[in-house]
Amino acid sequence: MKEHEKALKYFIKALEITKSVSGETNSDIADLYDNLAIVYESLGNHQKALECSEKALDITDSIRQDAHLSIAESNRSIQ
Repeated sequence: MKEHEKALKYFIKALEITKSVSGETNSDIADLYDNLAIVYESLGNHQKALECSEKALDITDSIRQDAHLSIAESNRSIQ
């Protein structure tokens, strides 16, 4: 259990630093939320694990939508 609590501390710190450097929505943030979900699940905090998983999914969906729009704009520029 102690190692999971240590991992939780480091993932939370990494999330804070990454958000301050690169904003709220990028793949690194989504990955950190996924990692936090795994740790929370291991600690038996299922609600917090679910919240982190949902945040990761929301960010990933947002990134993909932006990428699809960017691809469409590039294709339109080519034509």
